[in-house]
Amino acid sequence: MINGFYLDESGNTGFGDISQQPVVCYGGIMVPNNSVIELEREFEALSYKSALQIKGEIKGLNNKHINTMPFFRDYEIHSKAFFDGDDLYSKIPVKDRFGIAEEMLVLLARYNCKVFATVIDKKSYQNNTGETHHTNMHQLAMGNLIKLIENELNEKNETGIIIPDRGRAEERELLVQVIRQQTTTNRIFNSSFLQDSHHCQLVQLADLVVFLTTIFYRSNYGHIARKANNQELIELYQNIISPLAPIIWEYQLLK
Repeated sequence: MINGFYLDESGNTGFGDISQQPVVCYGGIMVPNNSVIELEREFEALSYKSALQIKGEIKGLNNKHINTMPFFRDYEIHSKAFFDGDDLYSKIPVKDRFGIAEEMLVLLARYNCKVFATVIDKKSYQNNTGETHHTNMHQLAMGNLIKLIENELNEKNETGIIIPDRGRAEERELLVQVIRQQTTTNRIFNSSFLQDSHHCQLVQLADLVVFLTTIFYRSNYGHIARKANNQELIELYQNIISPLAPIIWEYQLLK
């Protein structure tokens, strides 16, 4: 069977803003091919539900004008903005936003998805290596993520393909380079299948997982709590993602 690994990242801005983004995380969800269609449908229905709730709160515009707004033309669940209530997400009460996110995340267990991630505490990495540029750090995170995925595919005797958000050109090139250099079997296709996140429901679901993983580990490493809903985000990770036994590689443990 072919497995799609839907990949996203968080905190990948290098060393320039360690106080605001102290942890970098690459990760996502492994989805069996026979689960993809139904999982996408259920996630999309929940995403559509959230969009309808926002539209219902917009006064003075008809549906035609609302649908031409850039926010709705490329509508997607983008984790930070969604949880923080940025832009028109503010039209959904915070309790409802967390409720929708929880409905989305419980789909992971229903469709036998697995969570994999690599997490690097930036300050630990910088102190240990003395590096001032982030490329090697990102390559380390990507490389260990590929190893985790490949180990899983070996155990299942199956194959997989990496499906990331289109993102920045230099990051895409680095990912393809790492895939080609790090794989030791033919379990992972020697490339990646790029997606624009607003067209790919499961990249959006991976974004939710990676965002929550980052929040959990930045708290676990003792960093200052983010401003909005920090404890609620940690509990969402602990209540839904943690029971899935996510496979995590950490740099923090290597100090």
